[in-house]
Amino acid sequence: MKSTYTGVAVNPGYVKARAYVVSDENTRPFTKGDILVVPYSHPRYSLMLFDAGGLVCETGAVMAHICIIAGEIGLPCLTQVADATRIADGSLIEVDSEKGEVRIVE
Repeated sequence: MKSTYTGVAVNPGYVKARAYVVSDENTRPFTKGDILVVPYSHPRYSLMLFDAGGLVCETGAVMAHICIIAGEIGLPCLTQVADATRIADGSLIEVDSEKGEVRIVE
């Protein structure tokens, strides 16, 4: 698995927290402050943003619904981050949207 992923910045900022990777297999509860890692933009993830520390979308446009909300509430956000959902759930990651990077710390 690679340690750095790149994407398109939606909203500037930096956050370091645990990744919550959305998948059918993930049964771990979402914890306030987790960085939400989603496979695509979908309105069902929108309410989770209000407790998230940041957002990483594997696919989707800058003007996607979830990205717009992330920008409006000031979350560091990247989209078009190829293979982002391959990040292990619970990994400590950094989102640096100024550089357009997601880095796995541990």
